[in-house]
Formats: sequence, C-alpha cells, structure tokens
Amino acid sequence: MSDVPERTQQDFFPQSALKSSSVPPEYRPIKISCTNGALSAPPVLHFRNYSMEECIQLSETAGGEEEETLVLCSVLTKMNYENFDCTLLHPEELLEILFRIYAIWWGKTLDSYRYYVDISLQGEALDTKENISTADIPVSAIYFHELENGVQDPISITIDEVTHKFILPRVSEDILVHQKLKEKFAEKDQQATQIAYQMKRGEFVSMETMSWYQKFAIERNKEMNRYRQAFRVVTNPEATLEERCEMLKTIDLRFFKKYNNLLETKFRFGIEPEVKFQCSVKNVPIARRFRFRYEDFIPSVESGGDLECDVSFG
Repeated sequence: MSDVPERTQQDFFPQSALKSSSVPPEYRPIKISCTNGALSAPPVLHFRNYSMEECIQLSETAGGEEEETLVLCSVLTKMNYENFDCTLLHPEELLEILFRIYAIWWGKTLDSYRYYVDISLQGEALDTKENISTADIPVSAIYFHELENGVQDPISITIDEVTHKFILPRVSEDILVHQKLKEKFAEKDQQATQIAYQMKRGEFVSMETMSWYQKFAIERNKEMNRYRQAFRVVTNPEATLEERCEMLKTIDLRFFKKYNNLLETKFRFGIEPEVKFQCSVKNVPIARRFRFRYEDFIPSVESGGDLECDVSFG
C-alpha cells in the first residue's frame, strides 16, 4: 500500500465545487456543512454509493487504525466524481461525508446504540444490566455544527512583527504520523506490544521491564506530539516534516498558545455528540452523548435500509 505524500501549503487551499448539471445521476451531492468550503474541500462534493468490491475491501482491512483510515480515504476518493483526495479532509469533514452517504443510501436509523437509562446513578448501580439499554437513533436526530462564517485556514498569527502560518489537522497527517512512528520505533513497538500482552494476561512483569515500558510510552508520545505540532506549521510552504520539526525549536511558544486558543473559540465545528431520542424503557424522550466513529457509518453487505429500485422477473 502506498504511503500518503507529504503536503505543501498549496495542497490545503480550498477547491471549487463542480456544477451539478455536469455530474452523472448516480452521483449525489454531499454538502460538507461543517466547514462549507473553508478548508481544503469545496462545500459540495458528489459521491456514488459503495460497490460490492469496496464494501468487502473496507470490511477486510485489519492493519491498524491508520491503515484502515487510508483504505477508507482511498475508497471514498474512487467514489467521488471530482476525484478529490479524501486524505485532505479534516476528520470532522470525513465523518460528515460518511454520515450523509449512509443517510442517503443505507437507512433512516443507526441501530443498537448502548446507553444508560438513568445517568444519575453512581458506582456499580450505573453499570447494572437493568440500567443499560439500546436505541435505534434516527439519522434526522444527528446534526453538525458549522464553522463560523469568515473563518478558514491557513491561519496567520503575528507577534512582535513575526508571522507564522498554521492549519487545522487533516486525515493525511494522522496517517503520516503513525507511519513515521512505525518507522522510527518498529523494534521497540514489538517489545512494547509483547509486554502489554503479558500484563493483560496477568503474567509476571519485572520492575525493570515495567520501567522500560513506561519510559518508552513517554518517549513515543513525545515524538507523536512533536510530529503533530510540526504539521500545524505551514510558514514555509515547501518545508518537509523534518524541517518543520526543526522549526519548533525556534518558534515562540506564544504562537502555539494563540493557535490553540483559536481552535477553542473560532474552530468549534463537527458532529454534535448529544442526541435526543425516545427511551424505550421509560417511554420518554431523553438526550445522551455518543462518540461517533467512522465505522459507525460504514455499511456491511448485511446492512438493512430501504432500497429504492425496480425489480422484474423473467
């Protein structure tokens, strides 16, 4: 499987949408309402439904989270009429596209979501069998917060007459970070996985081994955070990831504090985790929070849904 290429700043500039009149009927318009064209993707992209081969490809991927995401983006890019590189999507944009494809072709509900009936209970009482139920969530109950008008990246921040430019995360970056970490820590990752397996099975692990495991976890997380922070900086459009990592040594910390503050105040968008639905136990409407993931909106061959089609025999 080919790696995701490193991006330059130009790759992240917003792209324009095609006019619907030029798009074949099997492709439906998907409005990316959470960003509406403010990041790399245009406000509307056209997608067809999954093919059988693509559905099987998604179901068989089992090489780790980053590989699954890479396969998912590859499939969506093939399903997209504009041939937009879906690794350039923000994670919330990717989630919205998957949700809207599901809503168009695969059903009116998301089935069997577990929730607490009474969230006021505490301790063991909260996790009793009687207090846990499942709900079929109407897709109409799910919505996406939109990015504030006029806000987009790259974000230019100037302090003491020095300017640096930043961007929001993209799916490609998370994939690249995991690839870089695998390359750098391949041998140590195998050791750490074995130790974690031993601990899970309740096997004896020496203090020396445990100390190494904890130090390695700190080292790996530190490197992961360094790569992720480096991806945020696009002051030099042609800089490689390693060159951006070097820039972290000289960029004033105040730039990153301001960037993080902007994320909290100006860039709050994406799927709303709190959903209102009918509680089948109490027969009253309630609201619960769910952590929606990509795989929640990916159908299987056995998935239900109302199929609109004409059938004839003989």
